[in-house]
Amino acid sequence: MKIHKEPPIIFAPLVLILNVILIIISSFAGYSFLVFLFFLILSFALFSRIYLNIQHKKISWSIKKYHDATSIDETITCYVEIRNDSALPMYQLKMNIETRSDRELVFTSVDGERSIYTLSLDLPAKAQKTISVTLKGKGRGIHHWSNLEFIVRDPLSLQTYRVEYEEEELPSFKVLPRIGKIHDLKLKSMLQGYKQTNYSLFLDETSIIGTKDYENESFRHIHWLATAKENRLLAKKYQKVHGDVYSVFLNMVGAGQFHLRRDMEELIEYTVSVACI
Repeated sequence: MKIHKEPPIIFAPLVLILNVILIIISSFAGYSFLVFLFFLILSFALFSRIYLNIQHKKISWSIKKYHDATSIDETITCYVEIRNDSALPMYQLKMNIETRSDRELVFTSVDGERSIYTLSLDLPAKAQKTISVTLKGKGRGIHHWSNLEFIVRDPLSLQTYRVEYEEEELPSFKVLPRIGKIHDLKLKSMLQGYKQTNYSLFLDETSIIGTKDYENESFRHIHWLATAKENRLLAKKYQKVHGDVYSVFLNMVGAGQFHLRRDMEELIEYTVSVACI
C-alpha cells in the first residue's frame, strides 16, 4: 500500500512556514485581522493533516467472487466491500479500479464498456458498503486489476490523500476461451470414434454385455455365435467407458518452424468447443 499526499499550494511546507512568519510580524505590527486570518489558515491545514493521517489508515476492503472463471464475452459479477473502521465519517470517498488493457478485461455498465471503474460515496462512522462490479473478459488468460486506489478528502476538501494498493494485493480473474455451440462450429460431419479408428474411446471392447443389430461396423465386432443362432447379423454390445480422461492436442505451428498461425485464437476456441461436445 502506498500513500500519495496531494496538498494544495497554500498548504505546501514553504507556504506554511511563510504563514507562521507573517503571523509573528502581524502580531508585532498590531494587525489583529491578519493575525486571525493567517492563524485560521494554519489551523485548517493542521486539522486537515491530522484528519487525513487518521482516516486513511481506517479504510479496508475485501472482494467476494462466486465464480472462479468466465468465458470470453461473458460477464462475471464480484462484490467489493468497503469499510470505514474510524469513529469519524468519511465524505466524498472515491474509489478507482483499473485493468491492464481493454483487450483483456473491461468493466460493463449502462454507459458501455471501460477499462476504468470509478465510484464516489460517503461512509458513516463504523459503517460498510457493498458494491457490485460487473466485468467482461475480452481475451483468454489470467487477468489482474492493474490498480486500485481510494482518494480520501478532509471535510473541507482542502487536502487529498491517495491510497494505492500494489498489484500483488489485487484479485485475479480467469478468462477461458469462448465455447461455441455445435451449430456454430460448421462441422462437416459428426462421426463416432469406432467408425474412424480401430478402437473406440467410449466403449470397452473387453467387456461384452450383449448383442445388438449390425450397423455396418467392422467384421471383428460381429458376434458370430449369436448370428448363427438368430440367422441374422448381430454385433457385440460393449460396456461404456466411464471415468477415462482424454487429451486433445492442437498444432499451432504456422508456415515456418518458428511461426504461429495467425488464426491461433480462433483455433483454440474451436478446439475447446469440440472437446466440450
